[in-house]
Amino acid sequence: MKILEIFGLTTLKKYDEKVDELVLAIARQNIAETKLNNVFAENKPTVEFATYRKELGRKEFDREFWDVDWYAYYDKYHRDEYEAYKIRNLSKHPHLLNAFLCEFGSYDWNRVEAYMKKVDWKWSDKSHTPTVEELKDAVITLIPFDGYESNKNMVQSGGFSLSLFYKEDGSPYCKIDFAFNYNNI
Repeated sequence: MKILEIFGLTTLKKYDEKVDELVLAIARQNIAETKLNNVFAENKPTVEFATYRKELGRKEFDREFWDVDWYAYYDKYHRDEYEAYKIRNLSKHPHLLNAFLCEFGSYDWNRVEAYMKKVDWKWSDKSHTPTVEELKDAVITLIPFDGYESNKNMVQSGGFSLSLFYKEDGSPYCKIDFAFNYNNI
């Protein structure tokens, strides 16, 4: 077997294992896409992920750029619907929605963008520093689906944290924070 590896060859068993692994990855991707499509049933995109990859010239079993393609597909066909879904869900709690919109509208997005550019901060699925629009998108996606009763309700991602809940006295609370290293500002 080691002799085969020297020449870049493999056994049929190893090949079958890799094919099985790839088929499993594609199945997981299809499950994720189905769940996503179910969430947005009324706004189902006209292009499926597999079709999108074919349009990019990718082979069906080509694992290279799989994640990059998924994020690009998601941004193009699902991000707006997902954000709308999050805000529609939050609208069931009008006082929290108001608190979120006030915090969101008064937050200094330009300061975060300037800091990220200064330290060359990039998110794992991007090759550039996030824009203000991408920063706002990221925070909207942090809105929890439910569970607004506890002050332990904080969601973090991409350097941001969002706390959104009702205080013990019943008043709404919303705070957007970013993990600044103030020595680099």
